[in-house]
Amino acid sequence: MTRLLNGITAFLIDLSGTLHIGDTPTRDAVRSLERLQATGKPLRFLSNSSKESQRSLAERLRRMGFDIDGADIFTSLSAARQYVNSKGHKPMLLLSDSAKEDFRHLVPASESECDAVLLGLAPSELHYSRLDDAYRLLSRKGTTLIATHRAMFYAAADGLSLGPGGFISMLEEAAGIEAHVLGKPSKSFFELCLLSLPDSARKGVAMIGDDCKADFGQGCDELGMRKFMLRTGKYKAGDETKVEGRSPERIDDDFAALVDALLR
Repeated sequence: MTRLLNGITAFLIDLSGTLHIGDTPTRDAVRSLERLQATGKPLRFLSNSSKESQRSLAERLRRMGFDIDGADIFTSLSAARQYVNSKGHKPMLLLSDSAKEDFRHLVPASESECDAVLLGLAPSELHYSRLDDAYRLLSRKGTTLIATHRAMFYAAADGLSLGPGGFISMLEEAAGIEAHVLGKPSKSFFELCLLSLPDSARKGVAMIGDDCKADFGQGCDELGMRKFMLRTGKYKAGDETKVEGRSPERIDDDFAALVDALLR
């Protein structure tokens, strides 16, 4: 066991931008993940993806060649489902058709009965007419804006694309409310992932990711996690200096390079 790996009890691994970009694995990521899995350390996979259901995401990862159990995947969409269920909300869904699969049983017959707006990455939904419907609903007293995450952009197969963050800020400003944001980097989201680990593995957890804000935010520091940053996906030169709290312990060119360093 290398000195770098020594003391790490488990890994939380970002998906999009770290293991894959679009439907393409990053360099040698499939084999590198197999090598890390062979260490026997628990691995959990995190994503702020709100564009597809958890089932669809797991199937897509398998098609890419990753051997990942769906139960080990934690997304902002699954966190949103848990939150909506716990509060008994009846949300208007500004989600993609795939993502809506996880919420159909919660949607009332008429949107006039909704008491919340759930917003995720949904290009086909985030147009003036639907946003205006959401604004009118949010202008009613007691209506909650729930956001899967507030990333301003994300790494698509053909480059960086606009995320839901700007639309969330717009609705907050227009309706004079504050959104309840789930997913990374909230402490509650990381805690949800840690609770799935054996008790003995909850101290000494390392986070691997490419996003200086979502992957390594305040929640990561508050829970004492180690930080390993990659120059893939959303990474831009100098992002390592923008990480909140403690700086990343390592910065590597990609996931394969980090695994090489961990296991050499």
